[in-house]
Amino acid sequence: MYSNVPFLDSEETVRIMAGEPIVGGIPDTGSPSSDESPGTNDSRKDRTRHNRQRCFWMTRAVKQNRLNYKELHEYLEANDVDDDSLAYLMDFRYAINSCCRHALFREHLANGAKEFIGAHTCKNKLCAVCNAKRAKDLRRKYRLFFDKNPDLLHCFDFFHLTLTVPHNESGGFRGKRWYADELMREFNFMRKKQAWKDLVYAGEFGVEVTKNENGLHIHIHSLLLVHKGPQNRNRLHRFILKSWNRQTAGNSNRRMFSPEEKAALLRSNKLLTPSDIGQLDPSGSTFIGLESLYIRSKEPKRGFHFCERSGFYKRYVKPSDGADIFLSGIMECIKYHFQPLALRDDGGLNFGLICEILPTIKGKPLYRKFGAFHSGTKNAHPDSKLLNINSKPEDFAKEAKEILEETGEAEITNPETGEPALREEYIYYLVNLDKVYVDPEDDYQIKISPNVRRRYLHAAFTTLDALLEMQLWGMLKPSA
Repeated sequence: MYSNVPFLDSEETVRIMAGEPIVGGIPDTGSPSSDESPGTNDSRKDRTRHNRQRCFWMTRAVKQNRLNYKELHEYLEANDVDDDSLAYLMDFRYAINSCCRHALFREHLANGAKEFIGAHTCKNKLCAVCNAKRAKDLRRKYRLFFDKNPDLLHCFDFFHLTLTVPHNESGGFRGKRWYADELMREFNFMRKKQAWKDLVYAGEFGVEVTKNENGLHIHIHSLLLVHKGPQNRNRLHRFILKSWNRQTAGNSNRRMFSPEEKAALLRSNKLLTPSDIGQLDPSGSTFIGLESLYIRSKEPKRGFHFCERSGFYKRYVKPSDGADIFLSGIMECIKYHFQPLALRDDGGLNFGLICEILPTIKGKPLYRKFGAFHSGTKNAHPDSKLLNINSKPEDFAKEAKEILEETGEAEITNPETGEPALREEYIYYLVNLDKVYVDPEDDYQIKISPNVRRRYLHAAFTTLDALLEMQLWGMLKPSA
């Protein structure tokens, strides 16, 4: 059962991030079309355009890093920062200043055509480039998982769950301004109940932290795979509402529900009765956002409806809409797990908020899987390890393999002519990606001024040689 029931509780707010099927601020441009045979002209053009667009979006993220670097400098000049936060912010400033300073290109000597190979990145959690890369990696893992297990898309109903708790500026939740640990602990307690296990097959969740008039606003976004059955959404919603309300009671000044609040709760779920509402504690949370997966748009589009709460246009999605569209709905739900904390709507960072929450979040995971997605448990799905997101040393090998496939290592061709290129007809070099311009008005042509310093990799015979040398320079040298 797919539900289009909107969020109805007016007592609390949920932060809405911009975007639709765009992830981490950088759209996943997909892979070059495989419908055509590798040697066709259309296939070559698709691969060339995909490569240029990938470079375009990375250069945009690099420029966002430069803006963040400038804003951070101004923030540190104007504010006193404690030693722990200062050390982290200085590490962050160094990281984003060095990220993508070693970007690898292949240039064809005959006509100057350029191909973007890759860039050495900083891996910082607040970096615009690296968060976008994590978004792409996570999208790839979910695509691989569901490509391998397409039956899951049809055997279960998918829902986006949002949970929050009553909080205020002075006391936060239960006397703590930082209450993410309490929030996750209560969510874990609820998931241990039999009613939850009977309804929910698998899922994952992430914690998002924003700030509003009531202080730090910490809440959970969770992707749920729910067993099919009559009224499964409403049965799950009723269970969560009653359990979550009971678990979060005692932290607000609300002493009774208004007639409007009672009516809104009854409208949110046809299984709820006046008796159920009478058993709820007014001081506990009554905000249970449980709805079908959706994609969003800033502009009106066919099939989208305007959501007053979020200020965006929404379209609910189903597996029958196609794997790509439905996967975009999944990514809309899980995007909070790779967006940096304290992200502003304009893509910048709220450094004041970062300093406020930094000491309590460092080293703590704010993303977890449960049920059949939790690898290592007796009920885990056989392929659950595919969804693990922690970086490992072997990840570079996987990334290099993808790059080699995309850039045509088997047969290198000139992207402009499509003609096979001999090794002496192209060169590899490293350049600071901040100095690269990709022109969207000129078919995304990659343009690098002759005055920009290049580090030529004369010893690199293959693309893999060049990638390894790029990694070495990125680790050993502060600049190209």
